[in-house]
Amino acid sequence: MEKSPGTNPDHLDRLREKLLTIKLIRKIEAKEKPTLRWWQTEWFFRLLVLVLALLIGIIDIRSTVAGWIK
Repeated sequence: MEKSPGTNPDHLDRLREKLLTIKLIRKIEAKEKPTLRWWQTEWFFRLLVLVLALLIGIIDIRSTVAGWIK
């Protein structure tokens, strides 16, 4: 007489091992996600580019106006 897969101790051990493996993989994946600091975010880089563009533009305009005044 065959035992059903749910009552076979070897089958239960394999299922338990698979479950523990899945839990371990999920723990590792959760730890691998990097936490971004505020200066590593996209909005900060966009703001930085905008400020640099404005500074370059202001310097360019001032040098152009200074050339007109001479």
